[in-house]
Amino acid sequence: MARSELKPTTSTESPARSLGLGWTLTVDGAPPESRVRIAHPRDPRVIEFVISLTDQGPVVRGSSARLEFEAEEIIHRCRSFAVEATDKVELRSHGDLHVEADAKASVGGAETTIFADSGDVQVRANDDVRLKGELVLLNCERPAPPPDWVHAPLEAVPVEECSGSAALLAEATKG
Repeated sequence: MARSELKPTTSTESPARSLGLGWTLTVDGAPPESRVRIAHPRDPRVIEFVISLTDQGPVVRGSSARLEFEAEEIIHRCRSFAVEATDKVELRSHGDLHVEADAKASVGGAETTIFADSGDVQVRANDDVRLKGELVLLNCERPAPPPDWVHAPLEAVPVEECSGSAALLAEATKG
């Protein structure tokens, strides 16, 4: 389909174009906002692109049930990049994975694990390396808790009963 076919007519909605298997394509709206919509009458999921012309420049929003890209190389250049997911985010490489920041970098979560299935894990810093935690374990598991009797209150023992010689105690307590 040529680009000129996607332009809306003088009305705000172009006639629907059949794409086969019941799917149709419509272009509606006029500047500052136009919509390219691919829909099926029996499927609530649609493919929709909204192009809004704003003071900051054009904004393109898209929605669909799933979005996939396949290319030899994908390069994205922008001032700021955010990914939000309600369940999880996975980054997987069958080769190397390199993450770098010219300023600060941080990784965090309710629980964080760094591992190497084979090979070393290296931590390198130009300045100090700080490990802060309730207990820092190096090459060991968390030790077993001490037995309950360790925390039991001590009974007071009179000095006379544990000092040894009664004569020595009398000499030490003279006054």
